[in-house]
Amino acid sequence: MKRTITRILALILLASFAASVYYSPYWTLYRMKVAIEDQDADGLSRRVDYPALKASLKSQVKTSLNRQMAQVGEQMRAAGATAEQADSVGKLMPTGLMDPMIDAMLSPQAVAAMLSGTGSSTDTDTGTSAGTAGQSGAAKGEGKPLDLALHYRSWDQALFSARGEEGGFLFQRAGLWSWKLAGIDLGLAQLVQPQH
Repeated sequence: MKRTITRILALILLASFAASVYYSPYWTLYRMKVAIEDQDADGLSRRVDYPALKASLKSQVKTSLNRQMAQVGEQMRAAGATAEQADSVGKLMPTGLMDPMIDAMLSPQAVAAMLSGTGSSTDTDTGTSAGTAGQSGAAKGEGKPLDLALHYRSWDQALFSARGEEGGFLFQRAGLWSWKLAGIDLGLAQLVQPQH
């Protein structure tokens, strides 16, 4: 009888341990939402790998723009343009401005706005950033909360995506129960993994 009880307790403990590890990304996401509600930028930033997050977005945006420029070049060739004219289209892309723009976009306020579902665009009427407004808006319960579902891509990568939509927030394991936001999947055909 004692052995049976011991085995049952051991199985319960093992199942609890496995569940806590599996669902640990939810705890990180919850702590991030608490930091957003408390307007705790430091608490939020401790759970964000900003270099990896910026690298993820830069790679995906550049890949998407290069693909679009290649399609424009093919259309120009089909319309009778020379190869030189078609290739010159890619030179018109302001790649030098892209990196600083993404660096400026990914502030703690902008990340808070994205996670709280309030957006990160600029308010054309007031001229203020919705990333800044989004953090205070989230604290007041404004905006529509995101309904996020957890999908594991590997042992150390988990994706939170809005139900019914492609892409989402990519988290990287930073310990047995710890995670950090390390990428945003824009829903492109090829996901660019976070870089370290």
